[in-house]
Amino acid sequence: MTTGVFQSSPSLKIYARIKEGKELLGLSRATVYRRANESCFQIYKKNGVSVVKVSEVCAWLES
Repeated sequence: MTTGVFQSSPSLKIYARIKEGKELLGLSRATVYRRANESCFQIYKKNGVSVVKVSEVCAWLES
């Protein structure tokens, strides 16, 4: 998988940690939090870790 480019694959994660945004989606940590604050997508807490749903972020990127 090319860094910063989303490609469909069955092995992709459903949820990604905020710090993985750069590797998976090409978004910095600050951008993820900024866009979540603008209600572009939601940040979830899972076992005390902040995560985003990859499909929500991808839908926002494609819009």
